[in-house]
Amino acid sequence: AAKDRVRVVDYGVSVEGRPLRLVLVSSPENIARLEDIRGKIARLADPRGAQNAELERILKQSPCITWINHCIHGSETASFEACMMTLYTLAASESDAVQRALRNTVVVLNPVFNPDGHERYVTYYNSVAVGSPDRLALEKDPPWEVQGRFNHYRFDMNRDKLALSQPESRQETAALQRWNPQVYVDQHGETRSYFFPPNDPAVHAQADRTRLLRWTTIFGQGNADAFDKYGWQYSTRGNGFDFFYPGYLDTYAGLMGAIGMTYETDGGGVLAERHDDGTSRTMRQGVAHHFEAALATVRTAGANRENLLRDFLAYKHAGIAGDPAEKIKQVVIAPSGDPGRLAELAEVLIRLGVEVKETTSALKLPAGIEYLPPSATASKSKVEAKAGLLVVDLAQPNGKLARAILEPDPGFEPEFVKDQAERRARNELKNPRVRKEEYSFYDVSAWSLPYAYGLTAYSVETPARPAMQALKLGADGRVALTTLRGGVPGGKAKTAYLIPWGT
Repeated sequence: AAKDRVRVVDYGVSVEGRPLRLVLVSSPENIARLEDIRGKIARLADPRGAQNAELERILKQSPCITWINHCIHGSETASFEACMMTLYTLAASESDAVQRALRNTVVVLNPVFNPDGHERYVTYYNSVAVGSPDRLALEKDPPWEVQGRFNHYRFDMNRDKLALSQPESRQETAALQRWNPQVYVDQHGETRSYFFPPNDPAVHAQADRTRLLRWTTIFGQGNADAFDKYGWQYSTRGNGFDFFYPGYLDTYAGLMGAIGMTYETDGGGVLAERHDDGTSRTMRQGVAHHFEAALATVRTAGANRENLLRDFLAYKHAGIAGDPAEKIKQVVIAPSGDPGRLAELAEVLIRLGVEVKETTSALKLPAGIEYLPPSATASKSKVEAKAGLLVVDLAQPNGKLARAILEPDPGFEPEFVKDQAERRARNELKNPRVRKEEYSFYDVSAWSLPYAYGLTAYSVETPARPAMQALKLGADGRVALTTLRGGVPGGKAKTAYLIPWGT
């Protein structure tokens, strides 16, 4: 009924065959030129070769892209319900505020990232629920096998942006790179009070901590103004929600140039829940809070359209230029006896949006620092190979992401490290029966894809320039390396082969 404002785009299917789709909402004028807008934003995402006049026209004329994601955890159902309210309001509202925002931004709604987990959970829940707020009610304790947090394979996909092990993660990542949002919100639940950024430390350095704090403060103030009208409780810092591990949806989007944010609602998952102080929270309340936060985000994005686009472009330019303060300019990765693993790593990097090349001639480096041990004092060694090495230049549009996922040792803020060390010192002085201070870190603290794939990697300060070819995904979604050619010659085999399982 609102085709002038809405487009529905399928971007894949879940493991169990349910559709994965985006709903795009904007003004009729923007919807009519949607593909042109997408192309112009893609130009900002990779501005190499563009003239300043062309980029300036895009900054002046194009709406920004605001992406709101729902229900990656299928049992956090308030975001799924809120999406319907958000979509209806954006599609039907005739208010000046909504229409003005839609002229300045294209809103991308992903109604349910994890449809398999969501359907599994709500089917069970609706069969037993009576809406009791009692914490011991049957509906509060679903069996593990029907829990909806996970996808079909019982995998938590909000830890999967680095490995891209799940089909839903791979398909959503490709869709995100197609639309290149400047704002990315991931709606979650359920916390005691509603949460939106600014975040706690640690914040990954490659996300540009100053930039992220500036924008999350702007969006946080917009959300706070909306909540204050109703007298609703909310919190920002102090919940332990950091911005460090690239495997989260918001952090990955942030390293791709968006302002990535997680919102946690304070109701949902169950129809009602009673707190220790006797107060209750309900699904309806949680939905209402997500709905108001989503509308506030759309309004804030629309009001800051040009500045968001300029900031996005500046972030990409910084990636292309490289950071002069960083010693590592290039990463070279060798197969370590298993070229199949090298191809798998190349595939993941390309899916993540990182440009990867393969050497087709001999490579000689006078010195490269081998990742193991990951130490500033590690000895430099010569690197020589005929061909078949992966080379990742860290000066590229997504260079900050590439550095974040490849560097051997991600760095924390000095003040964050100091605070954690002080907590530890205080804890060690306490009696064993006294409750210790918690350490303010949310989840994963270290990663590096060359380690994960068992490959030898070298940090290079002076980039090598042997003959190389850019790698791309084939029609089968795989990467074909020149050094990786398989087959059984000689016709029908008369010999059985035993192959070590670890390769």
